[in-house]
Amino acid sequence: MVSLQAVLKTLDLPFQESSAQHAFQDLVSDPRTGTPQDLFILLPSAKRSSAMLFQTAFSRGATAFITEDAALCAQKEAFFIHVASVQKALMYLCPLFYAPFPDHLVAVTGTNGKTSVTHLLHQLWKLAHIPSAALGTLGLISSCPLPFAYPKIGPGTTPSAPALHKILGACVQHGIQHVAFEVSSHALTQNRLTSLCPSLRIFTSFSQDHLDYHGSMSAYWDAKCRLFRQEDGHSSWQAILFQGLPHFEALLSLCKAQGVSPIVYGPKEASLPKGMTLSATYQRMDAQRVSFTCMGYAWESHLSFIADFQLENLLAALCAFSLSGGQLERIIPSLSLVVSPPGRMEHVGSFRDAPIFVDYAHTPEALAFVLAALRPKTVGKIGVIFGCGGEREHEKRKAMGAIAEQLADWIIVTDDNPRHEDPHLIRQEILSGMTHHHHVQEIFPRQEAIHQGIQTLHPGDCLIIAGKGHELTQEIKGETFSFSDVECVQMVCHPKGTSEVCS
Repeated sequence: MVSLQAVLKTLDLPFQESSAQHAFQDLVSDPRTGTPQDLFILLPSAKRSSAMLFQTAFSRGATAFITEDAALCAQKEAFFIHVASVQKALMYLCPLFYAPFPDHLVAVTGTNGKTSVTHLLHQLWKLAHIPSAALGTLGLISSCPLPFAYPKIGPGTTPSAPALHKILGACVQHGIQHVAFEVSSHALTQNRLTSLCPSLRIFTSFSQDHLDYHGSMSAYWDAKCRLFRQEDGHSSWQAILFQGLPHFEALLSLCKAQGVSPIVYGPKEASLPKGMTLSATYQRMDAQRVSFTCMGYAWESHLSFIADFQLENLLAALCAFSLSGGQLERIIPSLSLVVSPPGRMEHVGSFRDAPIFVDYAHTPEALAFVLAALRPKTVGKIGVIFGCGGEREHEKRKAMGAIAEQLADWIIVTDDNPRHEDPHLIRQEILSGMTHHHHVQEIFPRQEAIHQGIQTLHPGDCLIIAGKGHELTQEIKGETFSFSDVECVQMVCHPKGTSEVCS
């Protein structure tokens, strides 16, 4: 428990004698969570005011609040602490409630690749018997049991600031000093990292996404770059950058302005700005054999990865493993045991000897990557089944339709998570990006699209089901239904041993 006196002292506020008995178990910002024993910090947004957040939290039993809204403090039914900036208050209070944090904290950002890099790094740490954890889109995985499950305290790519700090503090309490976590552009814009200073910061890729939130590509880029700006005087850190970033030189200059000389990774044949040398490279020797050079080591490994972007993600993880104290020579012999995370170029079955993959690709760049990766491995036709999420940016729907038409032999446009949008209109926006529709079908619901798509396969063909990857639900008209692309595939390929997740 954290006393009110400690909270007020940390915020440099006078002690309130009338509330001397107050003490708090947790710091909370989600109005749907929390108990009367927690301190709720009101973080207003464009959609929800401090008053709205207060009413939701208060109705669920919250009794103590921190707010910038002076008028709200006049209410007598709850206890309020008034501050000039709730963001600044978070910066001081998160360490008070949850510090210390892990010594080796690896923050991974990028449009695509975040989940893969964090999970691959966690696998490398496990191979070296280093207690570790990975946190992000797939939830929280750790080398030892933790007292809570991440989805219960804040689902999404990056949890709220209090939830994130709570997880990291719990990791240290359970002997975990190595943690990799995904950092979304939303989290950076909303300062969710607050008082954290990740010792390693990785930028994997940058392409069109989240324009519904950021408004423009330049604003989206600026949000990502916040991870590489050191403005609060914390200790030194290191950066790992993919050489294929579209604004690589600008990011390189930004890091150097902070006194940081980045580690750069990419394919061996990649070109770099004048004066730069690659710190880590890979080169395919054949379909499965890969040659690596990384942090002074050179070796060949046999891997199951079929896509170059998978190798790039592994290379970033290898760099981070070495920079976080790992010994590459200890894990190199075991690299063949490393696998992609669930829903990332995951081979989930075959039908008539045609392989079927599920991938989370939900951006134009990601869809292009997975389709391009399958072309050299496919002697027959490549089919793709995908849709686009509702209540998200409209611009990428047409672009994804155009990419599918360009890189696939046949296409089924279906529903992703339409949410409250009209699924038919979403599908029409995707179809508007295509000029020829003779190899295109519009099939819904999604399970029917998957069923019919698999039935069209012939020996030598390949099918990619894109967009939902690991997800186990589908959001339609405000309702959430159990749904899994993987389960749907298995119902066709192995009809007797399936569950009811695809329904």
